[in-house]
Amino acid sequence: MRNLLRDIESLPRWLKAAVAAGLVLLIAALGRIMPDQFSLSVFYVLPVALAGWWGGLRLGYVIAVLAAVAWFQGGQWSAQLYEREWIRYWNGFSPFLLFVIVLHLVDLLHQRLEWERARAERDGLTGLLNLSTFMLQAEEEIARARRFGRPFAVAFMDLDNFKEVNDTQGHVAGNAVLRTVAATLQRVVREADVIARAGGDEFVVLLVEAEPQGAVAVVEAMRDELLRAMAELNCAVTFSIGLVVFKTPPVDTRSMVQLADKLMYDVKRSGKNAIRHAVFEAAL
Repeated sequence: MRNLLRDIESLPRWLKAAVAAGLVLLIAALGRIMPDQFSLSVFYVLPVALAGWWGGLRLGYVIAVLAAVAWFQGGQWSAQLYEREWIRYWNGFSPFLLFVIVLHLVDLLHQRLEWERARAERDGLTGLLNLSTFMLQAEEEIARARRFGRPFAVAFMDLDNFKEVNDTQGHVAGNAVLRTVAATLQRVVREADVIARAGGDEFVVLLVEAEPQGAVAVVEAMRDELLRAMAELNCAVTFSIGLVVFKTPPVDTRSMVQLADKLMYDVKRSGKNAIRHAVFEAAL
């Protein structure tokens, strides 16, 4: 069921609109072959709710109008005698009000779930992905590398002297440094690349479809920009970075990150503020 819902979410917007409209027409067709006393109006709520979930309020209103017209044309509203003619039309219009209420409730629920999902996937301070979400996306990149044979790279970065910033200037200054690092990384790397805060003062970057020479150039440019940003903050933080280019995919995401992490610690032990890189190419 989860895979089915994910497949539906990935459909083009126009196709999801067509599915919702098709459900309205199907319910209307069924209503015409049912006895006059049998109403299917409640079932119109389903395509309206689906349209609101899939396409937001705009698509939801379109389907709500279509559902109201289909119900109105069904004839149940005109089967009774009324003391006032306007009551007939009110009864014809009231399902649309129900559809609108359902639509807005669905939209509020969808917004809330999206907010909760974003909160679960991202670091609250920097807005970057958290490590667990990074690992899920890295699994997809490893799968693509196995399928198409495309290399990728992972850079693991630690902020040198960050503890001194917290100790001497306070956590507000430390948080400002972390947010600046995050914003700089987002500005420097490509949109397709994946950035995460691995925890504390550590960050990890996945460079998709990256050859060794290109990956090294990107990480060097990234470090230069970060050092420039720290100078603007009048901050003595520097960056120790381990970079691994995977010409063949690793066994799993854990070993992938561990290889880059080990190189980063080699930099820390040998004096900090540098990049150490390696190429991973397992025998096939």
